Formats: sequence, structure tokens, C-alpha cells
Amino acid sequence: MLKEWVIVLTRDEKRTFYGFYGLFLGSTLVLMVIIGWLFFQIQSDNLKDLTISKMKINASRLAAKIIYSHMQYLPIHRSDLVVENGLHFGLYDRNRQPIIAHISTSINFNQKLYKKNGNTFLIDTSAAGHLGIVYIVIEEIILKNAINNLLKHISITLGLTYFLTSILGFFLARFFITPIQKQREKLDNFIKDTTHELNTPIAALLMCVDSPNPTSAKNLSRINISAKRISEIYKDLTYLILKDKNKSIKEA
Repeated sequence: MLKEWVIVLTRDEKRTFYGFYGLFLGSTLVLMVIIGWLFFQIQSDNLKDLTISKMKINASRLAAKIIYSHMQYLPIHRSDLVVENGLHFGLYDRNRQPIIAHISTSINFNQKLYKKNGNTFLIDTSAAGHLGIVYIVIEEIILKNAINNLLKHISITLGLTYFLTSILGFFLARFFITPIQKQREKLDNFIKDTTHELNTPIAALLMCVDSPNPTSAKNLSRINISAKRISEIYKDLTYLILKDKNKSIKEA
């Protein structure tokens, strides 16, 4: 069973086998890297868009609660002001002083959306000064980890896929080289058989030529038999060559 999977190749066959296998692996790797990179770009952009949308929604919810409390003259408590997991928020007055702040870093109020230390910040002014709140700042803290996890997941998936593809490529290369190997073995066996068939009449001819009386009736009879045998072998070889040639023409 094991011998069926062992490939005995000549130097040229090995060069062909490894050349095909290397080309397959190289082209597959390039294609998978391109696909993986494009997929990563698309998915990371989607994550960024979803995160920014979530930040805007949470900012709008906070602004709505603030405006509603102010318009209805209702007290608003810190416990009423919450955002989703993965987000921090801060409320600032017109002088950009914190009223309620769960953000530890300094804020750039001149930009509505920016990144700092790997986190994204959103500046929202929809509270419009109600309850003295002018700026609502939302900070996300999970996008960086989400993108890193995405990259890790894609890398692992591509690695496993490439490993399985390399195994498939080996069998494809083996399937590709097997007909060449069988044809070479067939040719080797044919040469061995032909050499064996020619050895007997040629040996008889040499013995007759080297005998003391090569022109004797017995030697001439042997020479005639050997010549006929060589002629028959030649006809057989010619027939086989023409047969293979006609077969190749039909297949083409």
C-alpha cells in the first residue's frame, strides 16, 4: 500500500514536479494574500462604520434625555446617562469644562471625529446648551481590539486554508507527473525487452563471424536465421512506432 504512494522520479521529472508544485504554492499564496487583505480592508471598514454609527446613536440618546429633562423641568441623574459597553462619554459646558466626564484624556473640541491613542472620539453638539451642556464627547475603546481580533482570525483561517491547499497541490502535482513517469517506465521496459530480444541473434552473428569457417553451410544458416530474427524485431519496432504515432494523431 505504501509503495503506491512512493514516487521514483528522474532528475528531470523531479525538476518538473517541484516546478509545478512550487508554481502552484506561489500563485496560491499570492492569491490568498490578496483576497485576505481585501477581506480585511472591507471588514475593518465595516467595523469602523458600525462603531461610529453606534457612537452617534449613543450621543443622540444622551442629547435627547438632556433636552427632554430640561424642557420638562425634570431632574436628571447620573444613573440616567448611560452608554453601551465599549464606550465612554463626557458632558462639557460652553467653556469646555467637564460637567460629567468618564474620559480621562484631554479632548480636542476642534474636531468632530478623530483618533487618539488608538481610540476614536466623537464630538456632538446636539444638546445645544440644555442644562448647560454644549458638548457630548463619546470615546470608543474596543475598535482597536476588534480589528486586531479580525486580523488574527483572518490570518489563522488563511494559514489553515493554505496548509490544506498545499496538501491538495501535492496530489495535483503527483497526478500531473504520474503519466510522464509511467511513460518513462514503459519506455525503459521497452528498451530492456528490445535489448534482450536483439542480444540473441546478434550474439549468434558474432559467433559465426568469429568462427574458423564463417562461410560454412551451418554458419550461413545461423546467419540467415539471425538476420531474419533481427528483421522481425525491426518490423515489430516499426509497427509499434507507427501505432503510437497514429494514436497521438487521433488524440490530438
